[in-house]
Amino acid sequence: MKIAIHSPFGVQAQEYGLLMATATYLRSLNHEVVQLLCDGAAELCDRDGERNWKRQADSCLSCVREQCTISNEVKFERRGLSEFLSPEEISDSARQFAWATGEQLREVNFRDKDLVDLCAHSLCARFGTVELAFRTESNIENARRYLLSSWRVLRAGMSFMNQVRPALVIVAGGKDHISASLSAGVQIGGGALSTFQWDLATRAIKITHPHRKETFTSDFVLTDPIAFRADLKSWPPDLIKMLDQLLHFLDVPTVQMPLFGVG
Repeated sequence: MKIAIHSPFGVQAQEYGLLMATATYLRSLNHEVVQLLCDGAAELCDRDGERNWKRQADSCLSCVREQCTISNEVKFERRGLSEFLSPEEISDSARQFAWATGEQLREVNFRDKDLVDLCAHSLCARFGTVELAFRTESNIENARRYLLSSWRVLRAGMSFMNQVRPALVIVAGGKDHISASLSAGVQIGGGALSTFQWDLATRAIKITHPHRKETFTSDFVLTDPIAFRADLKSWPPDLIKMLDQLLHFLDVPTVQMPLFGVG
């Protein structure tokens, strides 16, 4: 079974440790795992705030290295979001969004997905409210970049589904504009989607079912994913048990034939 994973903020995300432990466990069961990297395809992201909203040359490279912390050990296949955008899509989208007024930006839809809604969490985190994001010219310019990023990630998600065709896509987050837009692209592309979302109130991770309106809760947050390397013999039995329960919840087989038989 081919399963894709995505965590745009690497180790900075509370969900990253559990997501990568799940992916590592999937590989041990001979499932094919593809890690979809956020590699700078987005015009800006919430992590740019760490550098006073001034993205530097090494910003994305540093984040990509963080996203690959575990996959360097486990040897997942890795693909970048930018691989699924054509040069024409990048130039045409930049031109179209550059000419849009604030009012036009607020009405932008793509395949019935409201881009402002997809960016709402990130806009509120930066400006306080969605309304304030469209109040001044400087704010509108930044909102324009969020919406452009959303369009590109959504479009890349659709192309990823069309070309790679995973049976399941697991996304960490789902609220920031990158993970929300990728999730929308996966759904438009007809893919099965599950999200891992950190819940501050319960200090647990909520996992959604790809087809049913059901949620699985994990108390394993795994804030130090480096500790959970490819050797599953060193993993706590309770973690293995929980991962078995999680895969059962996601309808993912826990018994998988090897990709290549021994002749």
